[in-house]
Amino acid sequence: MAHHSLHHLVELERIFDQVNSYLPPEGAFITMDMIGRNGHMRWPETLGIIRELWPALPDRLKWDHQLSRFDRWFENWDCSIEGFEGIRSQDILPALLERFKFERFLAYGGLSEIFTDRSFGPNFDPNNPPDANFLSQIKALEDDLIRAEQVKPTQLIAVMRPLRSHDCPGEAICFEGLTPTKAVRSADRQDFGAPHLGNTSFVSPFPAPDEEPAIPMVACGAPIHFVPGGNGAALTRWGWAEPDPDFTWSVGLASALRFRAAEGAAGILLKFVDVRPPTTERRFLTLRLNDREVASIELDGIEAVREISAAFPDSLSPGDEALLEIELTRPLRPDVDDSVDRRPLGIGLISMSLAPA
Repeated sequence: MAHHSLHHLVELERIFDQVNSYLPPEGAFITMDMIGRNGHMRWPETLGIIRELWPALPDRLKWDHQLSRFDRWFENWDCSIEGFEGIRSQDILPALLERFKFERFLAYGGLSEIFTDRSFGPNFDPNNPPDANFLSQIKALEDDLIRAEQVKPTQLIAVMRPLRSHDCPGEAICFEGLTPTKAVRSADRQDFGAPHLGNTSFVSPFPAPDEEPAIPMVACGAPIHFVPGGNGAALTRWGWAEPDPDFTWSVGLASALRFRAAEGAAGILLKFVDVRPPTTERRFLTLRLNDREVASIELDGIEAVREISAAFPDSLSPGDEALLEIELTRPLRPDVDDSVDRRPLGIGLISMSLAPA
């Protein structure tokens, strides 16, 4: 039996092969574990739903008890940077399918644990009707999205037998027809239709939040500076540290800036510092504007200060809202890079400028 232990292991295949060889033909291997994205991160299709839900939550529900901080935008935190937490979660189910027959299988999760787990769960009061209503709706929404195959489950309970078993049924007993094969979320799959909250029956039980501050207007040719007291702080959304004296570090795999174009804008220029982790892995930085890729460059670790200039696929018109997402394939990893700073730092953003249309 393996109870929430597999997601801490790197050599899954070797361990499963040994379990398989040690079991008698009709022996059972039982597990309850995490099978979502590595590091317990959310896959993009689930993350989109959470980021739609998040602004409607009262601030009292946004305190992260594990990281001891207020999470205004919901950080898609990679827990694998320390302690092998979820180090190969997404590989568990595919590796089990190759080595075992499934007798019983139940899979669930993806949305609900965000609001019930150790980080944000303690904020909710089951005796408070709006809190209880929210959690009940979230579980129903999660079930609906999994049933429609718009998101994949992140937790499993399974009874398996060796491939050489003769007594194991040909088909596993599964909840609502969700088989082990259907529950797999391939890391390479790109064709998930991103679900939107407006297309569901979810209705927030909380009062409408106070109006957010106006989205900053950015003029072409007027650099935005990401230093203490600079004008960049108003643009930052998820994935940023507090400003350092000369720049603001991105944290983790993805960071975002939100702004409006004060005038027609045809492109962007970012000036930044590369953290340059001690690794031979190839590292890439990708920019996306309103979900469309703008540019991608390789970070070669040679130049400490870099610039990336890119044209927008479609020019921004005056007043257009823009969400600029900055994605890194490999930030600093404190667990393997022997870093004194325990944050998964990416780039130190110095400035941003828009080019006129």
